[in-house]
Amino acid sequence: MSKGLKNTQKLVLQALLVCSLAQIALAYDSFKIGWSNANLSEQKGSYGSKNISGILFGLERGWLYDNLVVAAYLEGNVWPLSALSEGGYYSIGTGGKIGYNFTHTLPYIALGAEYMSLYYTDKSDNQKNIGGLVAQIGADFRLADEFGLGIALKSSVPDMYRNDGRYRLFGVIVYFVYQGF
Repeated sequence: MSKGLKNTQKLVLQALLVCSLAQIALAYDSFKIGWSNANLSEQKGSYGSKNISGILFGLERGWLYDNLVVAAYLEGNVWPLSALSEGGYYSIGTGGKIGYNFTHTLPYIALGAEYMSLYYTDKSDNQKNIGGLVAQIGADFRLADEFGLGIALKSSVPDMYRNDGRYRLFGVIVYFVYQGF
């Protein structure tokens, strides 16, 4: 192997190392916990609408480029806490988020996919498994160094689907947030 090729390989490896360290330096993590309240309504069906609410949890990993925030998120809801074993409501979603980091405020928009499982009526043994695209628009307000409050509106885009119908989702999310910039 020639000396020029070895030097090129070293230079490429050094550049990759610098880029990796820059990614770590520009990255941030976020954790949120709060409450979500939404209305799920069946389009042209016999079930009508159902109010669903639950405890919200979320994890986020993002990158900060000159105050522009680009992130990926994982979110979930559950109510009651025994919903996984006794029937109730739970959901999980993932997606991407983009926002702008002002001094104490981070407004954002997000687009992702969500899957939810719930008993649509109290008297039903039928569990509904519904999925589709969701959009969020919201803001995080930092009150202390890395802690704050957030609020968001969430909606299905355009509908969520199940074998026997289409469902529309619209809700409000309020949460405490930790952001490690």
